[in-house]
Amino acid sequence: VNVNSAELHTFYTNQQANYRIPERVQVAYVKFEATNYLAEANQKMAGETNLNQQIEATYAAQGPNAFKDANNQPLSAEAAKEKMREDVRRSYSLTEARKKAIEFANELIELPPATNNLANLAAAKGILSKVTEPFSDESLPPDLKVPEVFVRAAFQLTPAEPIYDQPIVAEDG
Repeated sequence: VNVNSAELHTFYTNQQANYRIPERVQVAYVKFEATNYLAEANQKMAGETNLNQQIEATYAAQGPNAFKDANNQPLSAEAAKEKMREDVRRSYSLTEARKKAIEFANELIELPPATNNLANLAAAKGILSKVTEPFSDESLPPDLKVPEVFVRAAFQLTPAEPIYDQPIVAEDG
């Protein structure tokens, strides 16, 4: 191979966009784990006197083939109903986690602007604050199971507006 330095320079100059590292950000966040609110979800489920009837009606309306296992095989009636109960429990725990996140966000917004408000308020409340690994606008943070809205929100943050004040509901919190 005969390498001509002028041609090599021209090639990389013309291909510069392909070698650009995209803008990346890191986000400080607090996560309200849904599993931390299972007790509240259990209480809410216990307070619903017609939950079993709702589950029975849903199962009857959708039929046995609507509920599949990991191998895409229909679940037994009892397994399908248990799955529905778990889905209700998960939904209630996510709702409770979201309520707590909104309360936290409201308190955070009321604080005077400062760099470490999130970490300080989280520590005062006994909540762990974390920082994501750097990520671009074309990828999700590698350490979180979050929806795309997280990435869009992260890239909307500025030094003047460093807080996204709406909770982002993920799979687990």
